[in-house]
Amino acid sequence: MKTIRTLVVSPNAPDTNSIWLYKGTMKYFNNGVWTTIGGDNNGGGDNPNIQSKILDVNITEDQFTQILNGQSVAIRLEEADSSYDVIAVRVGNYSYFLGRTIQANGTARYATETITVEEGSPVMNQVQALVTKGVISLSANFIGLAPEIVKLEIGDSSEIKAYNLSQLKSGFFFTQLDYGYGVGTWQSSTGGFAHVTTAYGNEVFYTIGADGSIVKDEDYIKPNEPYTIQLESSQIGTPIDDITASHVLKCGEIIIDGSTGPVTYTRSVDSTPTAIYFTSSKKDDTLQVLTYTVSTKTFTSSVANQKYTLPAATKTTLGGVKAGTNIADLNTSADLATVIGTVNGLLAQLRAAGVLIS
Repeated sequence: MKTIRTLVVSPNAPDTNSIWLYKGTMKYFNNGVWTTIGGDNNGGGDNPNIQSKILDVNITEDQFTQILNGQSVAIRLEEADSSYDVIAVRVGNYSYFLGRTIQANGTARYATETITVEEGSPVMNQVQALVTKGVISLSANFIGLAPEIVKLEIGDSSEIKAYNLSQLKSGFFFTQLDYGYGVGTWQSSTGGFAHVTTAYGNEVFYTIGADGSIVKDEDYIKPNEPYTIQLESSQIGTPIDDITASHVLKCGEIIIDGSTGPVTYTRSVDSTPTAIYFTSSKKDDTLQVLTYTVSTKTFTSSVANQKYTLPAATKTTLGGVKAGTNIADLNTSADLATVIGTVNGLLAQLRAAGVLIS
């Protein structure tokens, strides 16, 4: 089978995968020659001046392997020039025909193209020849093409299911669905799933049935989310919806949008299965606390004092004491009365500071 890519009107032979139309004669490339459609097989039809000019180039298997491995192989051929319509590369019992694609200033480029699909990824295989006077440089390119986008429709009617089944392929694929583009996976025995992003950045999830039906999955939660949830201040004090409630159970922080802008609350380590706490520090050293009650799906707000009060020291507990007034050192010649007065003054200060407790 031969696939015709384009219809070309030109005095020069086009790519060999094209229909060539010139001066009322239409041709296609077959078995190494341009053959008139609906006419004789002399390559020129009613106009023998439009005969394809073919340059035969013989290369070895090793040279062909080098070309397929990405190397360029130069072949010296005395009769080579840019006047030929087709380059016929002969490798043993096989021939590859390269049609001329462009010509300028005594140099011509020739190419043959085929498309193969390996593991779902289409690849263009292109063998090229650059011809100058007496020299032919052969090379190959393998160009990955954009994968096919599977267009699907939402619904479960007989018509929609039949259409989707005609489009679906087993495994992973790119898809266009409900005004968005995304990725999907599907197996004929178990069905599948699709994840689509719209032009406005909305993420939408769909369940694909084995019968070709497609329905939106409103309750799906992405495995890597949600770490952050954003709520309006008006939602504090009123029950939240079931989907948001399921997100709260897994999130690490909440952003509340209020009149002064967004405020971030971080999940507290003392949260429990029945009550989840989120906190945000304020500049006055108090703590704004959001308490989420799981049973009622409701947030409440409160303020906790973060200021630290130093407890008084006791005989069994560490704590704070006050500083005492300085007492001058005793003179070595001080009498007993002076010593007693100084010691008693020191004891009084220690009791007043809280170091000594009666």
